[in-house]
Amino acid sequence: MSNFLKKSEILTEIVQEIVYVAPQDWSRIVYYTERMADSKLGMRNASIERCWMGNDMTPFNTSKGAPLDASMELYEAENKLFMFCLEDGEKWTGLGILLNSTGNYRTKFYYEDIPLIENDYSTVNKRLDEISKL
Repeated sequence: MSNFLKKSEILTEIVQEIVYVAPQDWSRIVYYTERMADSKLGMRNASIERCWMGNDMTPFNTSKGAPLDASMELYEAENKLFMFCLEDGEKWTGLGILLNSTGNYRTKFYYEDIPLIENDYSTVNKRLDEISKL
């Protein structure tokens, strides 16, 4: 299997896991995750999401918690993609995914820094806005 097909297969697995943990009646999700392999600390990661509900695209009420439930399968799929790409010579630090309930999704990889892990929310919000326009 070519590297492109394997990467696409893992990305599809990630999208399926996001849909699996999404709230009922979701219509659109912007998802962003970061990975950093540190020789002393091991794999560091962080994820953030925005979610809109129903046909009227009402933002998810985050006062009740995060829009997506925690999922070990999702984190494992993300780590699998990170390690696969790393072994193939592609060292991304961030992955953005825009998906809608009709089954369409788009992705964007980031290679330069780790604002979410470093708590730089101004940059994180810029990335989330950028992903939402894919």
